[in-house]
Amino acid sequence: MGDFNINLLAYDKSTYGLFQIRKEFNMRQLIYGPTYHGNRLNVHNESCLDHIYVNSSQYYKKCDHFPFAGSDHHLTFTTRKVNRMLPRGRNILYRPYAKLDMESLTKQIEKTDFTYLTNNEVQSNTSRFSTDLLSILSDHIPLKQRIVKPTPPRWFSAEIAKLCKFRDSLKSLASILKSAESWSQYKKARNHVTSKIRSAKKLYFKSAFKNECKSKSVWRNVNQITNYKADSSHIVSSLLDRTSGMLTDSPVQISALFASSFCVTPITHENDSKTANVIKSHVTKTHDVIKPITSFSKVTSSDVQEAISHLKNKGGPGTNYVPMKFFKMCADKLSTPLSALFTTIFILCNVPQCFKIASVIPLHKGKGSHTEPNNYRPISILPPIVKIFERIIFMKLFPLVESKFINEQHGYRASRSCQTALTLFTQAIYNYIDGRNCRAGAVFIDLNKSIQFRES
Repeated sequence: MGDFNINLLAYDKSTYGLFQIRKEFNMRQLIYGPTYHGNRLNVHNESCLDHIYVNSSQYYKKCDHFPFAGSDHHLTFTTRKVNRMLPRGRNILYRPYAKLDMESLTKQIEKTDFTYLTNNEVQSNTSRFSTDLLSILSDHIPLKQRIVKPTPPRWFSAEIAKLCKFRDSLKSLASILKSAESWSQYKKARNHVTSKIRSAKKLYFKSAFKNECKSKSVWRNVNQITNYKADSSHIVSSLLDRTSGMLTDSPVQISALFASSFCVTPITHENDSKTANVIKSHVTKTHDVIKPITSFSKVTSSDVQEAISHLKNKGGPGTNYVPMKFFKMCADKLSTPLSALFTTIFILCNVPQCFKIASVIPLHKGKGSHTEPNNYRPISILPPIVKIFERIIFMKLFPLVESKFINEQHGYRASRSCQTALTLFTQAIYNYIDGRNCRAGAVFIDLNKSIQFRES
């Protein structure tokens, strides 16, 4: 595109040569009519010197030119069509729980022999237990594959869908007929659909904010209004290796850089070597001596059921593990074998190796370069059985340490959060300021990777 200095309104040698070139490359001129008013090329009348050539004219819906102040050339423009890409569905693996026969599943669990969970082979017992549960689950509700399409917004009703379909049909008809009446009908239908959508959105969000007062629900509605979506689909294609100062795109090297960044390297102390030797000797030796059963090491069926009830259905590293939904559905039947397994782990002080493996996903912190490993935080996705075990440990440890918490601690405590800490802090500042001849000061400390620091 540009000023070719070739007048297409006059048929001469130059225009003939340009026509042959355009024909050879299968290109089309989009601008017609005079675009220049002057005496260039010894021509004192109107001429078409400004050209726009394309080889796919169907992708351009409007081309025109109009006089431009201060220039003897017209301003030429073209509008390219933007095809609306419909969101594609994604293939997922799922289990059809709606078709589950709960009675037959319960009978099979009762017939399965789980007495092997009481012996000392914790590693093999844990793997065998997971295999047995997956086998039972696959017999009743095997994995299936389906395509999941994006769900429409909640305000998008069947009436609006019908109106949108009618509007699109009028647009297709108008583009074929190209008459003023057909385009008028389409615009009328388009404006009617726009009005309906605005009314539906207004009514839906008005009732949503009125009926849902929880913080999570309010923020979900705000994100829907503002069309905010967290960028969770970012793929780490390259990372900066600080030793070489170069970017690497090797998946093995990227995993190694993330591992070194996420690994905790605490500050060494004088007694660390002695403590490390004690821990190493305890970890590496075989745990075949059963310790006396205490109130802490004994896990009852009620403990397991309480732990399962506090966990969420969603989440999990994949289909290779027993889902949390299965544990919740069969909590009364699986609580006894799980209590036997967890009790054996406690009295042997031997955590299975599969309990120490997690799927780690690097999540960008939202600031800084995407190629810097330190700008990511690790998100560990644990198997559901490990979450149950962790919850039981929490239930046993928390009553022992709860009395040792200071009142100013708000993290990791029930009914406390950042909001409660800020509220009390703000009130304390106000109390100091309101006092006579009193001043208030505050020191804020932000530790980078604070878990790697400890008091010397």
